[in-house]
Amino acid sequence: MFFKEEFRRKSLKLFLILDTFLIIAILVWGISSIYLMDEDSKRELAQVAEILPARAATTFTVNTSISAANTTFDNDDITCDGAITLTIDGAHPFNSLSLINGCTLTHTISTTSTINKLNLTIAGTLSICSTCSIDVTGKGFLGGSNSGASVNGQTSNGAGGQQAGTDVYNGGSHGGLGGQQFTVTKNAVYDSIVNPSEPGGGGSNNGGVNLGNDGGGPGSCANSPNHRVSGGGGRIALRYATNGGLFAIPPTNILANAPQGLNTGVSTAAFTGGAGTVYLEETDVHTSNQGILVVDNADSLTVDEVTPLGATETFAEIYIKNKAEVVGSTINAVNLSLINDGRLRHTRSTISIIPKLILNISGTLLIDGTTSLDVTGKGFLGGSNASASVNGQTSNGAGGQQAGTDVYNGGSHGGLGGQQFTVTKNAVYDSIVNPSEPGGGGSNNGGVNLGNDGGGKEDSVLLPVSVLIHPIKEFPEEEEESRFVMRPIAVYLPSRRQIF
Repeated sequence: MFFKEEFRRKSLKLFLILDTFLIIAILVWGISSIYLMDEDSKRELAQVAEILPARAATTFTVNTSISAANTTFDNDDITCDGAITLTIDGAHPFNSLSLINGCTLTHTISTTSTINKLNLTIAGTLSICSTCSIDVTGKGFLGGSNSGASVNGQTSNGAGGQQAGTDVYNGGSHGGLGGQQFTVTKNAVYDSIVNPSEPGGGGSNNGGVNLGNDGGGPGSCANSPNHRVSGGGGRIALRYATNGGLFAIPPTNILANAPQGLNTGVSTAAFTGGAGTVYLEETDVHTSNQGILVVDNADSLTVDEVTPLGATETFAEIYIKNKAEVVGSTINAVNLSLINDGRLRHTRSTISIIPKLILNISGTLLIDGTTSLDVTGKGFLGGSNASASVNGQTSNGAGGQQAGTDVYNGGSHGGLGGQQFTVTKNAVYDSIVNPSEPGGGGSNNGGVNLGNDGGGKEDSVLLPVSVLIHPIKEFPEEEEESRFVMRPIAVYLPSRRQIF
C-alpha cells in the first residue's frame, strides 16, 4: 500500500514536471513565433513605407517659400511659428496646418505669364491664431504698367488666362466692381462664388506716371498718395465639416470687402469698389454649393459700384450688410437678411430691357431698421436719357414700353405725375394687387434738362405669393432700431409687436 502511494506521488510529481516543461516549451515556441511575426510585420511595414511615407511634423520659424513643384512637405503636419511669412504656391495636401504667434500665410504675386494661387487641402485641422492671417493682399493680377502689364492692368480672360483690364483711372474688379474716378468702362466681375479660383483684377494706371496697384490690394489706382480708387472686393470660399462655434454667422473676421476710396484724403463713395463675396459651406449641414453667402463691405460706402448676383445660384442663407450693394434679377434663398445699410436692387432700365427684382425666399426675409429694398430711380427712363424719348418712357400696357408724358410733366405709375403746365400726362397703370411694372419716367423740359428716371422705393420688387405675408415690425427689448421680418407662415402677434 505504501509502495502504491509512493509510486502515485512520484508519478504525479513527474507529470507536473513534464507538464511544466511542456508549458515552457509552448511559451518559448510562442515567443519565437511572435518574434518571427514581428519581423515579418516590420518587413511589410517597410515595404508600405516606401510607397506611403510616414507623416512628419514640420515647423517653420523663418520666412519660407514652397513652390508649386516642391512636394517635400506634402501630407505633413505643418506649423508656422512666429512673426514670419510662409509663402506657398500651387496645390498642396497637408495633414494639418497651424499658424501661431503672428504667422502670415500667402502666395507670390502673379506675372504676365504665370497666375499664382494658394490651393491647400487640409485632411485634419486648420488652426489660425488671433494674431495670424491668411493674407493675399496685392497678390492678384498685375496693376497698370507694372512688370510688363498693360496700362489697364491685367484681369481674367474667362478661360484660365489673363488679358488687359479696366480703363485708366479705374479700380480692378473681381467679386465686386472696381471703383471709378471718371465714367469709363470697367472690367466685369468674374470667378465662381462657390468655387473661386482666380486672383483679383489689377487696377489701371492714371494715364501717366502712376502705376496701378496689383489686384487684391487696398487701392487699385493711385493718382497721388491722397487719391485712391479702390478695387472691387474679392472672392472667398470656405468649406468645413462643422463650425462648432469657431466663428459667428455671419462672420465678422472673414471679409472680402473693397477698401474706402479717397479723394484728396477724404472718403469718396464714387471712388470705392463694390464688396466681394464670402461663401461658407458646413458640409455636415448644407447641400453642396448651397451654403451661406455673405456680402459685407465693412462700412465702405460706395455709389453704383456693386456686387452682381446671378439668377441661377441658390443659397441656404444670404446676408447683405455694412453698406454692401447687391444687384440682381432673381434672388433664390431660404433666408435673406439685409443688415446695417445693406442694399439690394435691380439694374437700371433701358429702352429695350425692363428689369425686375424677384425674391424667391422660402424662409425668412429680414430687413433691419437701417436698410431697405431700394430701386429708386431704376424705373422707366426719363426724358432724353440713354436714347429715351423727350417724353421719357412708360408702360404700353402689354409688357413693353412707349413714349411717356408730355414735356414738363412727371411720370405716372400708381398715381398721376405732377405737371408744370396744363398738358397731357400718361395715365396710371399696373395692378394694385399684383404690381409688376417699373415707375414711369419723367419728361425733359423741352430743352437740355434730362427727365428723371422712374421708380420710387420698392417699385418693381416682386415677392412670390408665399412671402407676401404681413410684415411684422418688432420692438426689441434692448434695441432702439426696429426691423421688418417677412415669413411665409401664419402671422402671429406676441407681446410688443404690431402688424402693419
